Amino acid sequence: MAHKIFILGLFLALIVNCKTNTNNSGYKHESSVNKSEGIDTLKYLIDNIDSIKVVSLEKGYMETSLPDSLICKTWILTESDFRDIIKNTRTIDFDDLHYLYETQTCIYKGIIEVNNEHYDFFINSGGWVYLDFGTITLGCFDEKCEKYFLGKVDKPEEAE
Repeated sequence: MAHKIFILGLFLALIVNCKTNTNNSGYKHESSVNKSEGIDTLKYLIDNIDSIKVVSLEKGYMETSLPDSLICKTWILTESDFRDIIKNTRTIDFDDLHYLYETQTCIYKGIIEVNNEHYDFFINSGGWVYLDFGTITLGCFDEKCEKYFLGKVDKPEEAE
């Protein structure tokens, strides 16, 4: 359990310190967005998913001595998978992320283009996504997402 908390902290620090937002439109990026703003952002992404360009999508992993980093070699996502994942997610807060999702060493990172602006994203094999478009964290509770991730997501009702 302690190693999962350490990895989560390491990953979140990576997100905060490695943002390379190229947005010059005046779009206000907040360090934390309330859930209703996140829902609006997600709705916009889903409604416009076919016009959103995936500029880059590359697999990576956080190197650790843990054996679960070896499974990263078998985890494969495509641009089409990314779109399906986004269509089936909902916004989550830090408590959801902490209690319902695993943070694993396997990630995909990339850039999407929305209205000619670039935004970073990270997909964690534990079942969650971070998008710098409105600074939202997404989780997939839908069974349709299970094939895309390595981790098991606890449903909110299961976690209580």
